[in-house]
Amino acid sequence: MAEVFLDPLIHEKARLLIMTGLLQAEGGRLSFSRLKEISGLTSGNLWVQIKRLEEADYVGVENVSSRRTEIYLTEKGIVALEKYFLAIQSLFKKEGSA
Repeated sequence: MAEVFLDPLIHEKARLLIMTGLLQAEGGRLSFSRLKEISGLTSGNLWVQIKRLEEADYVGVENVSSRRTEIYLTEKGIVALEKYFLAIQSLFKKEGSA
């Protein structure tokens, strides 16, 4: 059986919550406050995790107004998440089955 690679950047619980929350959001975008509510993270921890994902170009950050910041999935982030989910699915497949 081939070794399965799970992207450690996505696999960390807080970042996986952020990425899947964005994936489920209409237009792949959420305000910082909504993402904080969904993830249950503190503001500081959420920013740290968003910055890590932003450095990898998995998410983008847009200041919509002085009071609203939106986080969105990038194309690279969507592809990385698809690969992550395919890797998870492959863990459930038995060797030799179709």
